[in-house]
Amino acid sequence: MKPISHPLRRTAAGVLASVGLIASGCSGGEEQPEPSAPIAVGAAAPAWSGEDVRGHRVDLPGRGPVLLAFLHPTAESGSARLAAARSSAVVVRSMATQYGGRGLRAVIADAAEHAGYREDLLNLSYDWHLDGVLLLAPEPGASAADSYGAGPEPSTYLIGPDGTVRQRWVGTLSAQAVGPAVRQVVT
Repeated sequence: MKPISHPLRRTAAGVLASVGLIASGCSGGEEQPEPSAPIAVGAAAPAWSGEDVRGHRVDLPGRGPVLLAFLHPTAESGSARLAAARSSAVVVRSMATQYGGRGLRAVIADAAEHAGYREDLLNLSYDWHLDGVLLLAPEPGASAADSYGAGPEPSTYLIGPDGTVRQRWVGTLSAQAVGPAVRQVVT
């Protein structure tokens, strides 16, 4: 005798299977790449070389003090990513203004993987008044973001003079959280 299958049971099983696939980040047939693990506080910051938005070579030797923010400032207009990038950029600029004279290097890296946004990013440096902030161009493969384990959310790292990651923030920055940590590193 064949068991009777109720239509609601079949639907519930299908929904649960779909939720499991979505939660795992898999669409069902393709392998998803493993994201890099974020660099932990206390770990050594990696050295990195690339270009700024004007095409000049930039070397970040993995020593600080550096405030390095991986943002998505070229995200679509009106998006949450753009709003988070704008708010965080204001905090990075504020830290550059307050602590640049004490040796802090403030850097914003566009976490996009498409180099075509370079001109948009250059315009943003003027529109957002990012004076005193080094603005790194997007790079194919996002190797800098990957080496730090930066994901889709804004990720910011404070690197001390000894080259260790002193603090890490995920999400939109606040001056109240970042200011005291930066102040400790530069004094």
